[in-house]
Amino acid sequence: MKQYLIAIAFLSGALLVRGQGTPVWDQGDTGFVDGFALLNNQPLGQSFTPSFSSIGVVELWLGDNSAGSGDIAVNVRSGSITGTILGTTASLSYSTTGMYDFLFSDPIALTPGTKYFLQPFALSGSGVGANLVNSPSFTGGAIYGGTVHMGFNFWFQEGIVGNVPEPSSAALCIVVVSVLIWHHKKRP
Repeated sequence: MKQYLIAIAFLSGALLVRGQGTPVWDQGDTGFVDGFALLNNQPLGQSFTPSFSSIGVVELWLGDNSAGSGDIAVNVRSGSITGTILGTTASLSYSTTGMYDFLFSDPIALTPGTKYFLQPFALSGSGVGANLVNSPSFTGGAIYGGTVHMGFNFWFQEGIVGNVPEPSSAALCIVVVSVLIWHHKKRP
């Protein structure tokens, strides 16, 4: 009986384990960086037309023109770069050039096929900017200083965060169930 209780405890624990969130990208432009726009050059952002019905993560490649630093977040807006804010990510502290993943506390509902706008902005600090990609065939359009710059996009990806179970949890479940079956068949 004690063995069954231990096995059930392990099985219950394995079933309660959640995996890390893994981004599932909907769209983006991750080409060769060919420019830079400071986040204080507002209104600034990137238009996008999702195929997913929600957004949970935005990845941006940020850089600086000096020893820039600061806390940064991203708004999702509808209608225009100055339109209604649908949601804002948690802020991140910028310290060095690189890719940054901005997460929403809860997924933001979107209508697939409708144009939306990502707006990175600095909560504090200065000198930080978003990197631009020369993309003449992309239909989005980087917006900085309030002007749409067709042929350029910010380096970005947007998508959802999927919870993928840890392989070790699945393996533990299989082992526990196998031991329970073996032990049950072994009994007279």
